[in-house]
Amino acid sequence: SSPLDVSADPPCPAGDVIIAAGNRAAELSNNLERFDALESTAFESLDRYGVARLFVPASFDYTVEFDRKPGIFQIRESRTPTRDSKAGLSAVQDSAIAAAALIFHPFYRIDFEMHCDGASAWNGRAAWVVRFHQIPGRPSRILKFSSPEATYLAKLKGRAWIAQGSGQILHLETNLEEGIPMIDLVENAISIDYAPVDFQSQRVELWLPQVATTYTEYTDHRTIMHHAYTDF
Repeated sequence: SSPLDVSADPPCPAGDVIIAAGNRAAELSNNLERFDALESTAFESLDRYGVARLFVPASFDYTVEFDRKPGIFQIRESRTPTRDSKAGLSAVQDSAIAAAALIFHPFYRIDFEMHCDGASAWNGRAAWVVRFHQIPGRPSRILKFSSPEATYLAKLKGRAWIAQGSGQILHLETNLEEGIPMIDLVENAISIDYAPVDFQSQRVELWLPQVATTYTEYTDHRTIMHHAYTDF
């Protein structure tokens, strides 16, 4: 069946599914203070008619750090270009790929309204499809865009394929609830596939991004960013 096929039978135990996904997200941040990976990327820029203007491959030593203090939970991403990488590409890197699954973390979950659409599958694994969107009036703490003049917080919506039984997020898609006219931003759609990674030092298996694609549309052009993560 297609990943877009969703069935109401069996009925989705929405509360249990959302809590299980939150528990997996908490396990990730509780078991790791940081993780490192090799990030291979390809940046594409297209004009408003879809004609390619630029294609730049690159690779980075990618680090994610979890900063947990009372009442504060932040995620920091950093990238160091590898020796064969093109200089300057880090300036166009998008963020929120590491943070996206933490939408279900209890610290962030209160910012979103969530609804389980029903049963589906992702890559042959039985899954529940959960939709979410930012609650009006709640802070936007997952994704932000910065310009030389200001930083703009992005309100998110999306859906996740959550493994039945384990609560692991198998696939996640997000987009903006609304554009950000001040920087001519219309859409920012992120698609992420997750896979298990064994951390021998912690003797734990954690699910982390494996591949991701970000589609960003501005009023006069669009960009596509492909990511692949290895060597955790």
